Amino acid sequence: MKKKIYLFLLISSVCFGQFPGENIEMLENADLLLKPKAPTLQKYGYDNFYINEKLKKKYACCESFNSRHASLEGREFKVVKITPIEFSSDYILELSAKNGETIYFKYSSMYEHLFPFKFLSKVSKEIYCSRINVTNDKFDGTSRSSTPYVGGAKFIKYVDGEKTTIYFTINETGSTLNVNKKGLILLFQGSEKIEFPDANIDVEASSSGYVYSAFVTLSKEHIDVFLNNKITDNRLYVYDGSFKEEDAELLINYLSCLVE
Repeated sequence: MKKKIYLFLLISSVCFGQFPGENIEMLENADLLLKPKAPTLQKYGYDNFYINEKLKKKYACCESFNSRHASLEGREFKVVKITPIEFSSDYILELSAKNGETIYFKYSSMYEHLFPFKFLSKVSKEIYCSRINVTNDKFDGTSRSSTPYVGGAKFIKYVDGEKTTIYFTINETGSTLNVNKKGLILLFQGSEKIEFPDANIDVEASSSGYVYSAFVTLSKEHIDVFLNNKITDNRLYVYDGSFKEEDAELLINYLSCLVE
């Protein structure tokens, strides 16, 4: 997957993925799956797993002072208790494994890269919808609702009186400069495809090359495809990218907040 790079003007639009951040309620009674690490990182094990709530001794130690990868990879847990750590943004998660074992995880609400889990239980829709940024213009009565960026893409809903329009914007990186180009193609699971051959492709310089972006209007048919199929790949002119399955699921949830 090609790495997405965001313009500095968009830094405040955080990509949440399945990271709860400070939305601790997402973790209450949640069922979690511990994701595998990349083969090159497995030798370092998993950090922040402990045998008791005092967080003094690592669970299944040790690989680089961390819990052994083979002892935790692919295991499923239920969060049975959440305890805030005083004077910090961290929490202690008491986890119950399927075999009855209890393990403790130090959860940092500030750092997404330290959250190694995938949600197995359904996250409340209200959690996703609470992340939609809504601005109302008190002069003309219009409103603009914007989802967070996910994998370099997001949705925007614009309401003007009885007219509602939903837009989709996406960016992709490239190492060469091309200007005045057109064309956006989106691929979905199930062989679905959406093409915008006349979509204008904008370009901005970045520290590592160029960032190409497209901004398109979605029809009702387009929206139905997004809601019922997970997006897998994109092409902006000749620059390609792909989406993680969990990001595709998140985009569906965000769009459903805008259309309902």
